[in-house]
Amino acid sequence: MGSAAEYFDTQRQWFSQTRTALGNPPRFDFRVAERRVRLEFLSARAVPLVIHALRHLEVESPLGGAGSPERPDLTICCWDDLAAGGPPPPVPFPTGDTGLFHSEGPPRIAWEPAVGVLTAYDPAGRVALWRTPDLAHLAAWEQAGPLRRILHWWSSAWGGQLVHAAAVGDESGGVLLVGRGGSGKSTTALSCLGTQVGYLADDYCLVEMVEGPRVHSLYASGKANRGSIARLPRLRAAFAASTLWEESKQILFLGPGTGWEVVRSAPLRAIVLPRIVPTGPATLVPASQGETLRALAPSTLFQMPGDRGPALRRLTTLVQQLPCWSLRVGPDPDETLPLLKQLAHKSA
Repeated sequence: MGSAAEYFDTQRQWFSQTRTALGNPPRFDFRVAERRVRLEFLSARAVPLVIHALRHLEVESPLGGAGSPERPDLTICCWDDLAAGGPPPPVPFPTGDTGLFHSEGPPRIAWEPAVGVLTAYDPAGRVALWRTPDLAHLAAWEQAGPLRRILHWWSSAWGGQLVHAAAVGDESGGVLLVGRGGSGKSTTALSCLGTQVGYLADDYCLVEMVEGPRVHSLYASGKANRGSIARLPRLRAAFAASTLWEESKQILFLGPGTGWEVVRSAPLRAIVLPRIVPTGPATLVPASQGETLRALAPSTLFQMPGDRGPALRRLTTLVQQLPCWSLRVGPDPDETLPLLKQLAHKSA
């Protein structure tokens, strides 16, 4: 069966040799948390759906160009079974027909047989592998938030934490919105688009603790069901023009060329637990640290396997360092804007 290291090296070498033989096809560089990430592809057909939600983070090194000599902090090799001429070889550990199977390594390897996706990460070499059946036909959720597992593995190595949360604010201050699905995170975050509050993320973002907690945008996308869209009149036309759905939620791409600005990073000032209510004004009341951690940790840890102990400690520290609030969101989410702005701009 071989070792995980041998398996990774074989896949990596094949990709590098193929890329060289093809004349160095396109690549895409973006920056998050002041770190450069480079995506390398084997063909242009694979690029558009992968980078759509990352365009707001793009830095120099245009697709197909000579690029910057700066060494990336992470290089992700992206290809598919079509380019390889068949599915990947069996991973070097026991698996089944469904579910997620992974090895902590190093290198880390994850295999999802039901969808045929292989993900791997070598922290020493700062290289990751991402292989899918067909990069030109990615699932809607993957288009809206690509490469989550790799970005989680990579960021945890330097103290970052990918969180299942929304975020609003601007360069002077931001607020993390946490809660279970249906609690109102997306509705509340999307209501901040085009306002003085500012928008960073709808579903996933990256938090790091550097001279105080800071949140970074990862994806310029937003998702909402019909009920939420009805509460967001500013976005109805934009959602109506979108044809991408993830189950009952419609996906909207934001950032460059869309007219909807996405803030890249903000110092965190508070954590808020939004809750949609049928009537009444928007109100803020203090929330306990325990309640806040229960709203944030389970879905984050469940959706991002590996390093759950360190991840829980990072989430606990985050909750302990910030004021926590519960926010009632009534029929008009715009009523929350003054409250969120006040929290985001409050000095830490």
